[in-house]
Amino acid sequence: VLGELGETIGYAMNAAESKRALLADRVIELETRLRVPDSFLVQASASVGCSFAFEGVVSNSDGSVIEYFVVDCEDPEEVVELAEGSDGVRHVRHVGDHGGESLFEFVFTHDLVVQAFGDLGARIESLIVDDGVYTVGAEFPYDVQVHTVIEALERKYEGVDLLAQRERERPVESRQEVWAKFRESLTDRQWSSLQTAYYAGFFDWPRTSTGEEVAESLDISPATFHEHLRAAQRKLLAALLEG
Repeated sequence: VLGELGETIGYAMNAAESKRALLADRVIELETRLRVPDSFLVQASASVGCSFAFEGVVSNSDGSVIEYFVVDCEDPEEVVELAEGSDGVRHVRHVGDHGGESLFEFVFTHDLVVQAFGDLGARIESLIVDDGVYTVGAEFPYDVQVHTVIEALERKYEGVDLLAQRERERPVESRQEVWAKFRESLTDRQWSSLQTAYYAGFFDWPRTSTGEEVAESLDISPATFHEHLRAAQRKLLAALLEG
């Protein structure tokens, strides 16, 4: 019980530190290079000659994580084959291609790097795995002790190099400013589709209006309604998750 309590307290403290980094108007940016030989991404980047650029992470209750990476490689199927043969990868999916690069979804049994920075109160700004090494750019609260961060990383990884350290002012947007930016990103059709769907109970469970009924109210086809609604939802989630 005490062990579980300790883990809970530790998680809460780490979450609070990460929130400080997220909301602070002054931050310390650290760019580090890590050698993590046990990482599937390191092994794949070295053997296949591809690079992985971190997009996002979702933590599961069982300790596993879903991580998304844009992968620059000649043959995405090679990455799939390597992942399927890796003990640390529970699931892999080639989501699709965009801009000549491939988006991949990996379900790892446990995280080797992203969570470690979160535990130190950091917000990851960039993470690249290329040629067998991690290069991580992360923001920390302004009062962080840099040597403490580096020492913590050195205890966890075989090789750690501090490449750059910068202090930066970061304007904190108010809720009204975030809302205004989101609203400006929408077309009139996207905005009306989102509003109408909300007020008509399209998002309720059970739904009080179907997509066809909302589309009829807007005098557009159901396919057009869903197109506008998906675009608006994506922009809303981007404002919340990436803003």
